[in-house]
Amino acid sequence: TGEGCTRSNFYSYQELENVCPEGWRLPTTEDWDVLITTFDPSKKVKMLEKNKKFYRVDFLDRYDVFKNNTLGLKPIGRTQGNVRKYGDYADYWTINTQLNDPRFHIHVSPYTIVGHVHKHNVNQRNETKNRKFAVRCVCERKQ
Repeated sequence: TGEGCTRSNFYSYQELENVCPEGWRLPTTEDWDVLITTFDPSKKVKMLEKNKKFYRVDFLDRYDVFKNNTLGLKPIGRTQGNVRKYGDYADYWTINTQLNDPRFHIHVSPYTIVGHVHKHNVNQRNETKNRKFAVRCVCERKQ
């Protein structure tokens, strides 16, 4: 949610094409890498790289991602079916530039950031289980 927003919007991966306004885009795993460099380096445990299907960073000593991030990320949850699921997490659609799969997404919890693709719960075949995630658009840099 941004300044002036009173709620979060959630989208299926099929709805992502026109979510970000002109001059903005969906984040990439490279954008998440930049955010991760802002966290205390002594608190980062593991960051898997080179595995295009999986992305993970773990944090030590109860280093809370939501309290220590420069973007003001909050635990906003997701929707599943038409039900809002609250919890100590936030899920964001993300582009993995090494993987041509629009279902890639990032799960942020207080002590872990994990990104992956899965077929279950992100398609519209079973509306009661279909998950929708948030979008955090990134401003395109002008060259």
